[in-house]
Amino acid sequence: MRFWIVMRILSKVLLSVISVSLLATLPTIAHSKEPEIVRIPQKSDLSCDGAIAAVKQDLRKRGVFSEWKTPPKVIQPRIRFDAERIKIGYYNYPVDRTEAVIFGLSGDSTKLYQGILSSPVLLEMLGAQVMAACGQVGIVEFVHWWEGSVPVGYFPDRTVRAFKWVNIRGNDHQRIEMRNGSERTVFEWGYYFSP
Repeated sequence: MRFWIVMRILSKVLLSVISVSLLATLPTIAHSKEPEIVRIPQKSDLSCDGAIAAVKQDLRKRGVFSEWKTPPKVIQPRIRFDAERIKIGYYNYPVDRTEAVIFGLSGDSTKLYQGILSSPVLLEMLGAQVMAACGQVGIVEFVHWWEGSVPVGYFPDRTVRAFKWVNIRGNDHQRIEMRNGSERTVFEWGYYFSP
């Protein structure tokens, strides 16, 4: 009888140690802060519209692509294409991929900021899915309706990488250009600024 009591206590202690260790490491695996290189598949079984719809569905399942009520407004998630964003906002970009797909996210802010927007690897995987099917897309941007965004971009070695944030007041990876009589900041491909 005493043997079984000792074994029960030991198994509970061992289970506690394993559980604490596992719980401590899982968040770093699931939401790595360090971007990794994600390769774009050579071909996609989906059309461009199909790939965008699949990413939209994934975002909806994660709770970041749904209607959000913030009185007196109701925020609707949306997807839009932009043919000028890359050309006017970046230099050294891939010349054969000049379109942007922008996912306007809305939903639970915890799921947005501590979830998807803080997981560059997940964003790269979603971006790669779109870029594999949409040969003209060079950037997929995930934008929160209130503030903040994370762009992931195409690189000529057929990889997708999350862009690195730079300070708008810094001089690294950006330059000032004149366009239509006004100054604007243009970022080197692979870098961005978001408030």
